[in-house]
Amino acid sequence: VVALVVIPWLGMRVGLTKRLATLIAVGTSICGVSAIMAVAPTIEAEEEEVSYAVACVVIFGMLAMLFYPYLVPLLFGSDYASAGIFFGTAIHDTAQVTGSALSFQQLHKAPEVLNTATVVKIIRNLSMVIVIPLMGALVNRERHGGGKKKSFGQQIKQLVPLFIVGFLAMTLVRSIGDASPKAFGVLAPATWQSFLHAMDWASAWFLTVVMAAVGLSTGFAQLKRLGMRPFFVGLSAAVIVGGVSFGLIRL
Repeated sequence: VVALVVIPWLGMRVGLTKRLATLIAVGTSICGVSAIMAVAPTIEAEEEEVSYAVACVVIFGMLAMLFYPYLVPLLFGSDYASAGIFFGTAIHDTAQVTGSALSFQQLHKAPEVLNTATVVKIIRNLSMVIVIPLMGALVNRERHGGGKKKSFGQQIKQLVPLFIVGFLAMTLVRSIGDASPKAFGVLAPATWQSFLHAMDWASAWFLTVVMAAVGLSTGFAQLKRLGMRPFFVGLSAAVIVGGVSFGLIRL
């Protein structure tokens, strides 16, 4: 919530577009690249804005993934539950959270940190269902406040992208499949697990294709036009999210 409020305000103060500031805020506060790619169509973001937001999330999330496993013991000592919550809330992308928690687990022989961080991050990801339509509605209201009003169906189609529908559908499928010894009452546990592993493999490739498409559609000249201000906002977002996470855990 703090990132969603402060980062758009800070971005506008340093001269970023409302769209770019919103993308950085959403990517930092929810689940990194996935949230950015989901919210971009709802606010009609430009390609270079999407690329810059992705770069901010990837760079600062990667730095957090590398340094937080060594910083966390200084912050929380042997309180591994708090460490897991911090990893799950202070780092942007799901893969980065998993990587940092796994590094900490290997350094300190604390498997509960990885489990806690993963669960906290998944809960955090679920907020996409609410935040993405909400941020889209707020940005579009400001941009098109005096323009021609769209029909209710057009508004729903823009504010609730198919990504969100698919996310909810897959969450439901996974939950139902895990709810009984035999998935959906017919699939043996081994078959269900094999299917899940195959989907994990496919999702990694699909995400790779999406990221390649973003990179191929944007050149350095486009990023240079936006300057270093987005990186300043991205750094500020990372520091704010990490600071708020630490403060709330200590409180």
